[in-house]
Amino acid sequence: MQGGFPLLAEAQIATEPKEVAELQPWTITATRNEGLAHKAPNATEVIHGAQLSRQAFRTLPQVFQAVPGAMVQETSPGQGSPYIRGFTGFRNLMLVDGVRLNNSVFRSGPNQYWNTIDVLAIDRIEVVKGPKSALYGSDAVGGTAQVFTKNPFTSSRKGMGHFLSRFSSARRSSVGRL
Repeated sequence: MQGGFPLLAEAQIATEPKEVAELQPWTITATRNEGLAHKAPNATEVIHGAQLSRQAFRTLPQVFQAVPGAMVQETSPGQGSPYIRGFTGFRNLMLVDGVRLNNSVFRSGPNQYWNTIDVLAIDRIEVVKGPKSALYGSDAVGGTAQVFTKNPFTSSRKGMGHFLSRFSSARRSSVGRL
């Protein structure tokens, strides 16, 4: 007796696919030109504002804990310096809306300039791992992090305020939108 149990199969009726929403491709600045992240010459990570809101990061260095290949050195609460490809401090370049925020003139060791950016004001972060000195100068040996801030005059939420607030004390803290 072959196949003691009959195989039951039922044909499925094909249905027309529903309308597919086409998403805009994410662009990066790894080459100083817009392009697709998977075609960039270096390893690139893009962290979007929705991910920042979901994971409730308090400082910009804490965001780098979610980046593969990066590590954060926190010497005290509120102060941290990311390590990208083994480099920290002025060897990692931070750009905010295209403007260089840290360099070797300000401080040679791990610096606190990463903490001056409010996480609630960030639209997205593009992290390019590896040397980009040819594009950005000698400060971009370990990696480059470009922070794009939110536009305060446009909001996808109608009726919501455009102000971000933060309260913190030794025992409690709160983050929100006014």
